[in-house]
Amino acid sequence: PGGLHGGALGRIVAEQVARAGGLLSPADLAGYRTVEREVVRGTYRGVEIVGPPPPSSGGVHIVQMLNILEGCDLRALGFGSAETLHLIAEALKIAFADRKAATSDPAFVATPVERLLDKDYAAERRVAIDPARAQTWGAAVAMLESANTTHITVADAEGRIVCSTQTINSLFGARFIVPGTGMVANNHMYLFDPHPGHALSIAPGKRVTTSMSPMIALADGRPRYALGLPGG
Repeated sequence: PGGLHGGALGRIVAEQVARAGGLLSPADLAGYRTVEREVVRGTYRGVEIVGPPPPSSGGVHIVQMLNILEGCDLRALGFGSAETLHLIAEALKIAFADRKAATSDPAFVATPVERLLDKDYAAERRVAIDPARAQTWGAAVAMLESANTTHITVADAEGRIVCSTQTINSLFGARFIVPGTGMVANNHMYLFDPHPGHALSIAPGKRVTTSMSPMIALADGRPRYALGLPGG
């Protein structure tokens, strides 16, 4: 970590960002600190779901979407059927609406995690879904999915799973490579809201949200499978 945060690699990155007209400095990298927070937990049909907490939005809202879908008989509707895909799309739209309104860096914004994970809240949202008609949920607009996210999941015969997701957000990220490193800079600042007074409004020292969420599903204390929502 010291190579990037206060070391030679960090200086090279900061110099290139400065040449491109950006605002990242060696002091910004040196002053960065990892923050550990409690993981997000939920269940889906008796299987425990564990994911990253805010500012990551993936853990909270994947559990929220699964809570909504848990009350639907997806098996009876059939895998890949129009009815099933409609329900999944509506659950995604509901979660994205809540994500834009409430999920951000908890050091700046009080994200209502317990409410978002509550199965009663999911039931309230579920009953509002029209099974025959698509709807607009709030003022949220789902962001375009990135074509530049690479995800790999490796599992062994004993149920151990390792997931890695790398993303530069949109087409070629910030549109430059840091010379001598092979690193393509991302443009995750795009996820901040430039307007003041909102959950995702930009602020000094604020951590950007992300929908990226490699997750492990557990049953009886053992990992069973991985879920992911790539794209930022």
